[in-house]
Amino acid sequence: MDSHLAAAYREDRLQRLVAPLQYLATLALAEFPDWKAIALTGAAAAAAGDRAGVRDSCGNCHAAYRAQYRAAMRTRPVIAANPGRRP
Repeated sequence: MDSHLAAAYREDRLQRLVAPLQYLATLALAEFPDWKAIALTGAAAAAAGDRAGVRDSCGNCHAAYRAQYRAAMRTRPVIAANPGRRP
């Protein structure tokens, strides 16, 4: 996940983050109660060209969920959580 979004962020191509972050919001699981809101906040920031807002949103999600996600779900492809959807 991070590797796919980081390049667009580094290249300051924030519009390329909008759809993937909106898609990530649809993957929210009960174990990650704020995931959807954080992803949608990031998508809105990207749409507005707010680089700091995107950084904060990504940082908030990583701080809240990175360790738990890596421990429990890292080997599962992101698409597996919602097989009928594609970004």
